[in-house]
Amino acid sequence: MISLMMSIWLSITSSAFTYRTMHPTLLFPYYRAALESDTARSLHNPAFLTQFCTFFIDMNYEKPYNLKEISAMSARAGFSLPFCGAMLTWNSFGIDEYKEETVEASFGYKIGKYATILFAPNISKLVIRTDLVDFNEYFVNYRGGISFFPFPLIEISYHQENIRSFFLKEGSDIHYPSWSVGIALRPTEGFSMSWNLNKTYFSYINTFAVSANLLKWLAVSGGYSRETSSIAGAATLFVDGIVVSYCIRYHSYLGTTHSFSATIRYGGMPLEEISYSKPIKPSCNEPINVKTCTSEDLQRIGIAPPVAERIVKYRETVGPVTKKSLIQMGLTPKEYKRISHCLFNLTNDETSKPKNTEKWNEQKWKKVRISYKQNFPFRNAETRRLLFQKLVHEGVKASSALRISELAKDLTRKKLIETIEHLSFLSESEKIAARRACAEQ
Repeated sequence: MISLMMSIWLSITSSAFTYRTMHPTLLFPYYRAALESDTARSLHNPAFLTQFCTFFIDMNYEKPYNLKEISAMSARAGFSLPFCGAMLTWNSFGIDEYKEETVEASFGYKIGKYATILFAPNISKLVIRTDLVDFNEYFVNYRGGISFFPFPLIEISYHQENIRSFFLKEGSDIHYPSWSVGIALRPTEGFSMSWNLNKTYFSYINTFAVSANLLKWLAVSGGYSRETSSIAGAATLFVDGIVVSYCIRYHSYLGTTHSFSATIRYGGMPLEEISYSKPIKPSCNEPINVKTCTSEDLQRIGIAPPVAERIVKYRETVGPVTKKSLIQMGLTPKEYKRISHCLFNLTNDETSKPKNTEKWNEQKWKKVRISYKQNFPFRNAETRRLLFQKLVHEGVKASSALRISELAKDLTRKKLIETIEHLSFLSESEKIAARRACAEQ
């Protein structure tokens, strides 16, 4: 029965690889240029992995249209550096008589704050084994895309599939050069929406989707595809380094598709959940002195415990607390504005250093170079503060730079550089940057 269905399908359409095995957060079985979910964006373009995580492995299983004989599977692994990311993907779709498989290596790069680019070469294999047809062939192609961020809350994107077929017209009957253009809006924290126009082998497709981070550990999304008469909904749970996703998609003619995914990830940012009410400024009977306060004092005005602890460690390890350092340690600008009236004795960011920053940094760093001659160069707060600045300047995350500065207090320079090699919270690029910052100049 299924063989007959596939034969009818192939007789009607001359293009293969039109069904994509997608992660549940991507909602529909085709690429969309602009996406509403941070998780979906990172799995579509590895450039966004820099925000989502530093490394991940993902497994996905689908039941297309609730047909028992047909299965769709995919596996992904990816990692990120400060300004780029890479991902390896395997996809499989079909039955014993008809099988599509694709292996793809995708690379994404961030161009400052305003653009990202994507390039993804892939190898596909199409196998047809029936009484009438015996076909087995490999194909090479590419996909690419670019996204612009003219404003912080707006993304405009273009995505082109099967670039080789687009230019050479070779193999377009198998790999049709589909494209997509779209726009995504993020009007408030934790909520976003998107619209995409896709040109596929069959027709143009308009897709509308929304995503909401209801809690720090729960995100939901939903979408509607007008021309395919499809609706889809997905839910994602974040539990430490494990992410579990489920999607249900309904097609008015073909039926229901269920998709499941499990991801193991290392690093990354927590979800930016929806703010359900206007933030209320905490009342401060006694303003808090940032030079002497404890972690508990900071928590009383609404600062999360991990952030409060980092702020205190920063003060003890690096030096005077400024507005910039509060944000580096985990406060958002909105949170700072909400609690700033409760704090006093903050050091001013501008007056804490001379106007000629480069000259000032070079002069101060000379003290660190001199102190290297000692057995423990970072025993005093001044050299640790300068080490922290150097680490951040070299591209190490502020939270990681703080932990390295704290470790440096009781280590020799040689031992510190050796220790950096084994720090699991650093990516490979950050280890290189940290060694460079700690090495003798």
